Amino acid sequence: MRRALRSLQSFATSTPFTPGQCVDRLYSRLNEDYEPLHALCRFFLEHIGPTRQVGDRRMLPVLVDMEKLFEVFVVEWMKQHVSDRYAIRGQENIQMQLGQPVLIKIDIVVDDLFAGRTALVLDTKYKNPDQVALADIHQVVSYAEAKHCQKAVLIYPAPLSKPINGPWGANIYLKSHSFRLDGDLDQAGDLFLEELSESSGLALQAKPVAKQMH
Repeated sequence: MRRALRSLQSFATSTPFTPGQCVDRLYSRLNEDYEPLHALCRFFLEHIGPTRQVGDRRMLPVLVDMEKLFEVFVVEWMKQHVSDRYAIRGQENIQMQLGQPVLIKIDIVVDDLFAGRTALVLDTKYKNPDQVALADIHQVVSYAEAKHCQKAVLIYPAPLSKPINGPWGANIYLKSHSFRLDGDLDQAGDLFLEELSESSGLALQAKPVAKQMH
């Protein structure tokens, strides 16, 4: 950007503009390409940001990868609220040798630092079905098998009408949970972690810090 600015300064003069000068302009087929650029300029000049609500300004559409955002949010929330006994890692890569290298990426891995093993594997699913899809089960079970872990969890942004809870084969226990997004996120996270601790038998919740009286 600095190199581009220095290059432009050799033949162009910098002129300040206000946000209001970016609107109510006349466009024709000769200059209509500038309309989205003017909208973007107004966006920055007014120091505003996009929201889900309908506003009074036209703007370029913003696409958010909610599947990735939900996954990263759950990982970061757990890192802040899970007991120090456990390490939370997102997007762990494991390379399998199946005649040729096959790379799988596990959404969330919970390692028990005291026991020196993986205690849980979790897979986030940003969708709201009535029941768990068989493909989702196969995916998280393959993650558990790759980590030699006996507990696998599927996480959805809303409760399922038909959740799953039981053994898959002889060695893996499978459970579905929800981290709700339709209310207070901290309360939803506390409830998610409480239910996850109860179903997994792990003391995942960090102890609250006692406040001292002065």
